[in-house]
Amino acid sequence: MNMKSISRTFFAVAAVSFLVASCDVENKKTIYAPAGTDEAVTFLSSVSVDTEIDAKANTFDITVARSKSDAAATVKISSTMPEGITVPGSVSFAVGESETKLSLDISKMEVGKSYKGTISLAEETAYDKNISTSTVTCTFAKAYTWVSLGQGEWYDGLALQLSDDDLGIIKVEVLKADGFNRWRIMEPYPKANVIAAWGEDYYVGGASSYIEFYTLDEAAGTIKFDSKIYNGLNYSNKGKIVYQYPSSYNSGYAERDAYNKFIGEYVQFYVPRLIEGTTSWFNFGALYLAMPGAGDLATWLNEE
Repeated sequence: MNMKSISRTFFAVAAVSFLVASCDVENKKTIYAPAGTDEAVTFLSSVSVDTEIDAKANTFDITVARSKSDAAATVKISSTMPEGITVPGSVSFAVGESETKLSLDISKMEVGKSYKGTISLAEETAYDKNISTSTVTCTFAKAYTWVSLGQGEWYDGLALQLSDDDLGIIKVEVLKADGFNRWRIMEPYPKANVIAAWGEDYYVGGASSYIEFYTLDEAAGTIKFDSKIYNGLNYSNKGKIVYQYPSSYNSGYAERDAYNKFIGEYVQFYVPRLIEGTTSWFNFGALYLAMPGAGDLATWLNEE
């Protein structure tokens, strides 16, 4: 590649039209072209950070610029990005193009996982080391977009039930990940409700702010949750009460995983109820969610 000049005007325009697709790009390098006759290829930023990429996205674009656009050109690229992100080995400019997109394949990125690495102009690429930004340090993560479905009802006969006549059912907001069969039950253990059922002495806080679950087998209606569920209780100062997915607690309970499922518009969570850090527990028990728009949960439980 012949080396020609980068004009001040070109990079002034390039800086204004900064198009790196990122929610939070930091440490943008000032590109300064001294008088001379060198041509250069460059990234428009030394850092690209986006930790809120739409979970449904399959590509992510980074802008590459050049000073001379009178001919088509291909620029070789190298990368240290981890598995889950595929970076092309080159990027091409068409005749007349001063900017082009390096399109990363992010279809295999896991949601919620952080991906860090670098993308660089390959060593054999001709660029002015004194002028060009030759490497972009990247931090990427996908995130779900949560949409409220409205108010559902939540029942926990251990942590919330007041009496045989009062099941302690509470209203909860239910969110759904846009485009995915994944839900969140928000604030399932309000302090006032747990204390009403157990008294002040048993409440220690630390209750789960939400319970996130997702479809495991759509045909069977089975669901799974990955995180432990805390209700804010400490049983007789022996340890916090915690619920787990059966096989996550003990592989010997794998056959009970199937009891975690949708039953029409209601969801059953069948869990071992444990005292954390001990061998003591309350055996298995069921928690129930009535999805927004379902019938009255108390009536349904009595029918079941």
